[in-house]
Amino acid sequence: MGMEQVYSCLLTLKKLRRAPLGMVLDDFCVWLLKRGFHRQTIRKHLSIISHLNQHLGRQGIAIGRHLSPKDIDSFSEMYPSWCRHRGTLEAHLLRVRHSLNRFVEFLSTEGLFEPLLQDEIYNSLLTAYLEWMQSYQHAAAGTL
Repeated sequence: MGMEQVYSCLLTLKKLRRAPLGMVLDDFCVWLLKRGFHRQTIRKHLSIISHLNQHLGRQGIAIGRHLSPKDIDSFSEMYPSWCRHRGTLEAHLLRVRHSLNRFVEFLSTEGLFEPLLQDEIYNSLLTAYLEWMQSYQHAAAGTL
């Protein structure tokens, strides 16, 4: 298992393997190890994701359900009100967002993350706006 390469404490391993995310955290740990992350960095990522796991458990998220951006956003909104951190809150929240982005990247590669689908209503408006920007404002493709 991947987490045994990073943690030796059985209590910590038990806590990390709780539902609903416990099933995928071993794979996430292996994924980070394969990408050359240092064990201390992996511990920081897993610590933050364990808070996400607790939040999802309180929300009643079932095992086997794909995570969505709404799940991540609800955690991001609630987390600052109950987190403990050293240093400035902004710096801590930056690390939290970094860990969440890594976890979402992992979930996406495993097919366990549901990206938000764009509303059909706005697609035609966006297309018309992009055409207008190119035709009448002469905006370069990189600007769009």
